[in-house]
Amino acid sequence: MLKKLPPSPEVPAFSPVQPTPKVNNPSTIKALVGAPPLAPSDLQKEIQNYVKSKNVTSLAKVSYSNRLGFIKEGELTGEAALVAKQKPYHTIPTPFSSDEIAKAFDSLSAKPVQPKKPVLNFVLGVDANDLHNAPLGNNAMVMAASQFNYLESANFFKATIEAVFNDKTQGPALVTSAITALVDRMIAEENGTLPHMLSNLLTNPPLSDKLQKKMYENGYLKLYKLTKDEQKRVHEHFAKNIGKLNFLAQNVVCEASGKSQLQVFCAAPSFQNESMLAVTQPAANSINDLISRLLVVEQYKNAARLAVIRSQETGETVPLHLTLVGQGVFRNSPDIMKEAMEAVADIVKGHNVQLYVHTFNDMIKNNLLKTMAGDNPKFGINQITKDDFYKMPHPAPYRKN
Repeated sequence: MLKKLPPSPEVPAFSPVQPTPKVNNPSTIKALVGAPPLAPSDLQKEIQNYVKSKNVTSLAKVSYSNRLGFIKEGELTGEAALVAKQKPYHTIPTPFSSDEIAKAFDSLSAKPVQPKKPVLNFVLGVDANDLHNAPLGNNAMVMAASQFNYLESANFFKATIEAVFNDKTQGPALVTSAITALVDRMIAEENGTLPHMLSNLLTNPPLSDKLQKKMYENGYLKLYKLTKDEQKRVHEHFAKNIGKLNFLAQNVVCEASGKSQLQVFCAAPSFQNESMLAVTQPAANSINDLISRLLVVEQYKNAARLAVIRSQETGETVPLHLTLVGQGVFRNSPDIMKEAMEAVADIVKGHNVQLYVHTFNDMIKNNLLKTMAGDNPKFGINQITKDDFYKMPHPAPYRKN
């Protein structure tokens, strides 16, 4: 059972109502993505000891009854207990705008040094919940397939943490390897101190309240509910203001191993209806397809820019683990992934960033590879088995000039 603990001396205590700081200069972004690995707090260490005693990779792999018996704080159990336990350590995650990330990237002094085109290493079947146990998953950047509020949910309602534990898709699997970071996002979102990805796009300048309520709900962007005229208006508005898209990068500790990651959270419009049934996939170059493409590709660009910044700030070669945001049940076009990967390759070319694309389904992987078939001038393609991936060492640091 969790004990009541004082804040760890390694992790400063913050009030959960601390105002979100304004990020407006490149040094703030560089400091966050270039920060040294976090030291686990006492709370994280206690979770670590518990999951090790159960011989599992995270609290998500413990049985429901054991998990409920462990997560207690006074009269509280489950999510309420985790929130109560994390509040003494709570830090407010701060998203950056695309414009701010681009400005920080453009301010880098070191320029590309290797002209060779990047390689996309496709990896099949590595459990995102266990990625931190691979050498390449430690001290790495990892993309979570999330929602536009940086939380995980299988429907339009806010999910409880128990629902996230039971969701075995990539995003929930990844974030439950770093539970206290997930709880930080949940606390901040509930307190209104974590603006969602689209908050500035929707409100600055504002789209009508009626249109916002129609298209956005609890992290889900439901473009299929819009009329053709509304879709056109949204596309024009987003295209003009895409630099205001928010993007969250969060330094986390994976409790089971004590390993650190920089997790980034990406989302795509959903083409499922309120019954979670598939609606028609947008036709290529339709307005909904163009909106999806605009939003998804911009997020992959942000992840790539932050990986380059991290590399230059730390002097290390950065493993950047990508996933296929918007594919599968969200029914975004596979061709969007090709454009996203090309954008990533353009940004990291010549920098000390290694690219790994994780897939969990042979059919999706093969469809994507078919889309990318041929001699692409932007990137090469390599396929790595799960067993070989776990044997690969973390890349050696390079020497900063």
